[in-house]
Amino acid sequence: MAVERGKYSFHSRAGSQAQISSQGLTATRNNPLSDFNNAVLIGSQPLKDGKMFEVKIEAKVTSWSGSIAIGCTTSKPETVSLPCSLSGFGQDSWVMHGSVVVKHGRQRLNDYGRDIESLEIGDTVGIARNGRKLNFYVNGIDQGTAEDNLQSTVYPMVDLYGKCTQISIISPELSEGGAGSIVEGALQLHRKCGKLIKISSSGRTARRQNATNEYNNGVIISNRPLKDSEVFEVRITDMIDKWAGSIEIGITALRPENIEIPATMTSLQSQTWIISGSSVISGGKTVKENYGISLDCLKVGDRVGVMRNEGKEFHVIINGADMGPAIADIPKSVYGVIDVYGRCTEVELVQEFSTTTTTMTTATPTTVRLAPPTTISRDHNLCFSHTHGANAIVSADKKNVKRHTPDSEFTEASAFSNRPLRRNELFEISIDKLIDQWSGSLQLGLKCVDILCISDTPIRNWFIS
Repeated sequence: MAVERGKYSFHSRAGSQAQISSQGLTATRNNPLSDFNNAVLIGSQPLKDGKMFEVKIEAKVTSWSGSIAIGCTTSKPETVSLPCSLSGFGQDSWVMHGSVVVKHGRQRLNDYGRDIESLEIGDTVGIARNGRKLNFYVNGIDQGTAEDNLQSTVYPMVDLYGKCTQISIISPELSEGGAGSIVEGALQLHRKCGKLIKISSSGRTARRQNATNEYNNGVIISNRPLKDSEVFEVRITDMIDKWAGSIEIGITALRPENIEIPATMTSLQSQTWIISGSSVISGGKTVKENYGISLDCLKVGDRVGVMRNEGKEFHVIINGADMGPAIADIPKSVYGVIDVYGRCTEVELVQEFSTTTTTMTTATPTTVRLAPPTTISRDHNLCFSHTHGANAIVSADKKNVKRHTPDSEFTEASAFSNRPLRRNELFEISIDKLIDQWSGSLQLGLKCVDILCISDTPIRNWFIS
């Protein structure tokens, strides 16, 4: 729902423990360590069509359970009878607390969106109407339609309850986009998903339930269209050995609100482009084979992402390496789509890529912008893999490697780490022995492909020699 921030203020009528600033933009709960309620606030102005009422959490305490709640009512601020908390509102009210939406005093939606009781100082919550639809927002991200038949004039309400002790209304003048526009937040997972998917309250993790008995119904979609060259990337966090096939990934021009989520992503035939294994599927038909690295080779800890670049090409990114263009002439507005399928049972969003990456081609490594490393980590369990070159000999504890017959052989002694490196993790070795017979010496670098899946397919390597 396209909205922008509206100009609102708090009405002077409020709960007995609420103190409102002279401008009507900030509210504080008095005696927050001894009182947890009686701080309900109501807006002076009704919700305007397409104009969001949004507040930022300014202060919290740790003394109580529960926290901020937000909603609206058809009652006018001059005549409304304010209860001790928003949960006390009955008829003619819509309230979101936790991840639940209550209508007229009765629960309407469970697991509706992000749990707002978990929000911290600096986070924002909002509410907006668009015609008859009513939507709630967390940090500028639409949590979905909470009501689709709103007919009356409604006034926004907030409850400074429990842990939440101070809030401020965000005015249009404070919007980074100017003119009251909302700057789109980070990519998250859309709440509309496969029937076996459970999305975390943060909107960043998706798990397929009953995975040992069910291999499909695990489709998830990004919460908004991708920007040009923006990477929608997930990390595989759990797998099982029972099924054939694994994670599938792609993009779709279909809006999540307008489709029925199918059992498998390959059933999305219209305006959808998918990578399954190493096959590129368009319109339900395979249009390219042996594309990049097979997704069926990916393991726990591996990352896979999709993007549409400025050249209208669909690219897949695996462990930071661009697999090249899969499909050309992709329309402008597309969503990222992932099928948590088969052996893959859980993924989490990775937010290490900037939303403005450079255009990528098969001839150059992926260019990304990462936050500068703060600390370098070392893991004593990091060791050499049992997979290695024909002339390499790895010790039993996998901490040492040497070249077999070094006086007669100088090649085929590659050795790898036993798992992918984590961000800011150092893979460090010491040289224990050298000989004088050959030219050249140690080479060290990175390889972006699972070492068990190495084939004749071109892959990305970075080496210092």
